[in-house]
Amino acid sequence: MARSKVAVEWLKILSWLGEEYRCHLSFISQPGSISTIESVELELGYMLPEGLKSIHLLNDGESSESQGLFGGWRLLSLTEQRDTQVQFLQEYGQEGRVYHPVMESGGGDYYCIDLESGRIIEYSHEIGPDEVVSNSLEEFLSNFNKDIRLGKYKPMRGMNALFHESEF
Repeated sequence: MARSKVAVEWLKILSWLGEEYRCHLSFISQPGSISTIESVELELGYMLPEGLKSIHLLNDGESSESQGLFGGWRLLSLTEQRDTQVQFLQEYGQEGRVYHPVMESGGGDYYCIDLESGRIIEYSHEIGPDEVVSNSLEEFLSNFNKDIRLGKYKPMRGMNALFHESEF
């Protein structure tokens, strides 16, 4: 069976980490399971995007000790995604749209997949859905791959994270 394009991009990121930033590999979680995917989908009442499932089956997010591989944004485990989504529904409602949280900033903001359009949006804890970050999860990972290979992301001393060169 062929891997999804999202899984291929994720594997490229892991390969780069192994070559350039090996210490962060210890913050990448072990593979997830189909039973966890099915359980989360049942609890949330909707199907997760296939690309997100493919990442989960390779690695179930980043550990809580990570301060974010993606420019300070940490990939959440599937159960953290579920718990955050439940919190969203309790606190904000969704007004007919479902934004599925995928990454957190540590400051209360999230990158979410808009399940209607597939876009990655920043969900601000202060104002709700804010800006489109990328047109898809595949595009987000592909752009990150390009940027890390161009040296645009670097570790910040004393932090378990990579940050964009504009942050230095």
